[in-house]
Order: sequence, then C-alpha cells, then structure tokens
Amino acid sequence: MNSMNVDSIRAGKTRTILAFSVPAIISMVLTSRINVADGFFMGNFIHKDAIAVASLVSALLGFAFLLFYFLKKARVFRFVRFRFDRKVFRDTMLNGLSEFIGGLSMCISMAVYNFVIMRRIGVDGVTAFTVVGYTTYVFSMVVCGFGQGMAPLSSFVYGAKGKLLARNLFTRTVLLVLAAGCATVALVGFGSSLYSRIFVDDVAVQQMIKSGILIFMWSYILCGLNAIASFYFTSIGKAKESAVISSARGLVILLAAIFVLPAILGTNGVWLASPATEILTLAITLFYLKKDRKDIDDAKQAE
Repeated sequence: MNSMNVDSIRAGKTRTILAFSVPAIISMVLTSRINVADGFFMGNFIHKDAIAVASLVSALLGFAFLLFYFLKKARVFRFVRFRFDRKVFRDTMLNGLSEFIGGLSMCISMAVYNFVIMRRIGVDGVTAFTVVGYTTYVFSMVVCGFGQGMAPLSSFVYGAKGKLLARNLFTRTVLLVLAAGCATVALVGFGSSLYSRIFVDDVAVQQMIKSGILIFMWSYILCGLNAIASFYFTSIGKAKESAVISSARGLVILLAAIFVLPAILGTNGVWLASPATEILTLAITLFYLKKDRKDIDDAKQAE
C-alpha cells in the first residue's frame, strides 16, 4: 500500500466502497436467500432432515465466492504469508470482541423472543415472527456486506493518518445503507400482503405477519447506522465503543424491550421491541460518533 492507494480511495470514495462491499453483499445475501428458502421448500418439497445439509451448503457457497474473489479478483487486499505474532493476535481478538458479542446476542435474543411470544401469543405468533424475521435476516446481510466492505478501507486509511477520510468513508457507507433501508421499508410496506401469503395459508397468521411487519420494518432504517458505526469503531481500533453498541442493540436494550413492551402493549409490543431498541441505541451511537469527531478535530489542530 502507498499514498496513491489512499489518494485513489479519496478520489472515488463511493465507488471504492461499492467495489469492496458488493462481493461481501453477494456472498451474504446468497447465504441468506438459501436459508430463507429453507423455510419454504423444506415444508413443501424436501424432507425436513435436509435442512442441515442446505444450511451447510449455503455457508460453503458463500465461502467459495469470497475465496474466489480474493484469489482471482481482489487487487488491494490479498492472501499473503504471515508470521504469528502473539500481540497482534491478542489485539485482533480483543478488537473483534464486538462481532462475537453480536453473534452471541443474536442467539440469546432469538431464544428470548420465542419464549415471550410462546407465552403471550402461542405457536402462531412464533410462526409469524419467523416469517417476518426472514426479511430482517436478508437485510442484515446487506448491512453486514456494506460494513465488511467499508471496514478494511477505513482501517487502512485510518492507520495511514487519514482519520478524516476514514470518517468520510463511514458517512458515505451510512448514506448507502440508509438508502437501502428506505428501499426495503417501501418494498416491505407495499408487498406485505403478498409476502405473508407466500409462506403460510392460515388467514389469521397472514394477518399477524402483515400487521407485524408494518411495525417491525421501521427498525431497518436505524439499524444500518448503528451496525455500520459498530463496524467503523472496530476498524479503527476502538473496540470498547464497538462492543458497547453491539451489546446494547443486540442484548441489553433488546432484552429489556422484549420483556417490557409486550407486557405493556401486548402483541404490538413484540413488534415494537426492535425499532425501540434501535432508537435507544442510536443515542449511544451518536454520543460515540460525536466523541470520535472531537478526537479527529483535536488531532487535526495538533498537526
């Protein structure tokens, strides 16, 4: 890497972000689409025992796509020989803690969601929530794709003393994700009736899916900012900020919302838990972003 690489990133920020993000998005959406298809095809055409194989195949296909990209197509970041360094390994593990928290919290929150829904709504509620969750799963893969496309770029330019450029890359990525979130909300809003009929025949469950997704979908707009901020802080070595955002939106605030809101608002509280979590997490995210901006301004004045 040299200054020309930084200059090229600065000259075409949005294009560079897309160039890095699209392969990750394709890989993740490919995986998510196959897993979502499990929910439809397993119950209609394929024996249920095949779902484990289908999940494994989807993960392997996503891995194969990325492997091909880095071996054949990537021009900047490539596989190279390396020497094990204990300090680098330790720092990498600590810096990636937020991603571990995010994965762990997803498992815990889904279990709690199912527990609360079973108690308050029953099996039909779990079915409706699962179908609504398919859209969340696909959109979250798009967000992760953008985050993974931005992270190596912002990390590289931040390490090359381009802190302001790293922040600008983050801002451009957030705008792209917000646009994707707004498009998803519009698509889901207009297609909720059709979508609910794809997976189930029961009219009551269809109505539950339709009404639920119209509330749940608003989380797609805010979750992008919170998630990309977590990626950004990880990429520039601020593991604490990233971990706090991830644990807040994926565990602490979300679990509180899952237990409290349904008790107050009933079924609507189940669907409101995610949007409410993203709104409250946004306050934390904005606090850390303001602090990061101050650090950048102070460093610029010190030069």
